[in-house]
Amino acid sequence: MSRGFVLNSASFQNLANDISSARLMLSNLLEGIADLVHKYGADPILRSESWLDEILLAPNYGIANWRNDSQVSRDLRLFLLQIVGKTPLLSDLPVGKVDVEDKCLMSEFLIEETPELEVPSAGAAMLLGDILSSIRSSEKWGNAELKIIQRCLNSGSENKFIETRATIPHISNPSHAGPVGHWLKNISRSEVMNVNDLWADRLGLFPNIEFCVEVEEQLHQLQPGIFRSVVNRLVDLDESARRWQVKEAPTPEYGFWVHPESQATLQQFGRQRQFTRTNGSIIQFKHHTRFAGEGRIYFCLDGAQRIFVVGYIGSHLDTARFN
Repeated sequence: MSRGFVLNSASFQNLANDISSARLMLSNLLEGIADLVHKYGADPILRSESWLDEILLAPNYGIANWRNDSQVSRDLRLFLLQIVGKTPLLSDLPVGKVDVEDKCLMSEFLIEETPELEVPSAGAAMLLGDILSSIRSSEKWGNAELKIIQRCLNSGSENKFIETRATIPHISNPSHAGPVGHWLKNISRSEVMNVNDLWADRLGLFPNIEFCVEVEEQLHQLQPGIFRSVVNRLVDLDESARRWQVKEAPTPEYGFWVHPESQATLQQFGRQRQFTRTNGSIIQFKHHTRFAGEGRIYFCLDGAQRIFVVGYIGSHLDTARFN
């Protein structure tokens, strides 16, 4: 499912004191949105309660002025033109989300940190599965996630409310793109249903894994019922590589079972463990991890890029002890 953005109208209630601050706040927000679109595959769709050019950022300075401001990056101004605007907020709802408007009308949505503030756009973002997007006009809009409360009347009891709490992704500056992008990636992984989808989007789903050319055919040969186990283990590998990059450690840390092959196995059955990288080089894979009991994923480390190279996904290969 695609994920777009919902503009948080509540963040525009407090105008900036000067044009310089207003210019910076909107630029920061759009830099973050651009990162999510270009690096993480978010949809360039921005829903808003008002037309963008009607929104003020500071006295006598609004988004319409920002669009023509020579002190704003030309690339950012062009990016805003490329965004598909959806106004009013709940126009052109995607298939499967047509009931969102009714749910929004029957509920009030509050920010847990400031429950006196009603934020309808946060509710729309939660129900649509989109990313709430704010200018950082106050500290409450300074985090990469927001805890919100949905309060609606209990249809079975007069004057009694049902409260539902949720945490939603939120962006107001480029530093939020990383954690929100991680959320997007996890959502995408959970929605992968078959081998064709996984292979088509492997670079986006697992950016820290290089798959050898033989892997596509191996995936198609997997037994029914174990696909999700494979995806889960690939997630583990990708996350391990991501932590390796962040820590800049000499070797990765594994939070799961990893085993090196014995020298005897490599001498007898080393050719079974040779696979072709995307650059055409053929290498031998000496480490493996498990999935679904007897399933194996063979991989090696690319220390220069701090990524994993996966060469084999399938059933148990021959070893010196078992063949």
